[in-house]
Amino acid sequence: MCLVNPYLHIRNELKRNNKGYVTEVCLISKRDLKKEYHVEDFYVGNPHYILHTDKEVEETWGQLKDLLRL
Repeated sequence: MCLVNPYLHIRNELKRNNKGYVTEVCLISKRDLKKEYHVEDFYVGNPHYILHTDKEVEETWGQLKDLLRL
């Protein structure tokens, strides 16, 4: 499971090597904490889902589990 990878070429390689097993979820937040981990050349691409993570952890985790059918 790859939870975070800001680089499109690596995500594409992951998808090529694991056809049918990769679901892209873009996590978006307005929290200041994210600035500490910001990557200048991040490319969103065309994720299957976009999930806003500014809610309580339990709510965000529940939404992610629903998206991934866990």
